[in-house]
Amino acid sequence: MTLEFDQGIVPGLVKETLGEIYFVKAQRPRMLYEDNENTGEIKERPVEFSSAIQETMFVVNFPPKTNLDGLSFGDVVELEEVEFRFWISIDRESMSNRAENDLKVSALRYKKTGKNIFQMATSNHVLSAKEKTEPNKGNVKKE
Repeated sequence: MTLEFDQGIVPGLVKETLGEIYFVKAQRPRMLYEDNENTGEIKERPVEFSSAIQETMFVVNFPPKTNLDGLSFGDVVELEEVEFRFWISIDRESMSNRAENDLKVSALRYKKTGKNIFQMATSNHVLSAKEKTEPNKGNVKKE
């Protein structure tokens, strides 16, 4: 059986497949080359994210003009206009039958949700600590 996708694009349900998506770090921009010469122009901006459901990190490629300055480690984001493109690389000069393949994830934009997983954890921790220092406050009898 052969799976065929229109232009190599694999349909995907982003929220259902990845769950909450957390910003990890921006990688170095990929530069555009012509005749093996760096043109100085940015081709795409790869960004590393983590998936709550998949429990793994993955890279999303954004257009060159995407502004990443407002992102902090742990920020929860929503990806917009996401594309999953399957690729395969076969070394025809190799003596083995080895092939590398993966999905390239691209998005036109991202939107911050206003949440950060580390700030949420800190808020819960502070609340728990307060509850521990003031046990049964509601059941205190006045004498």
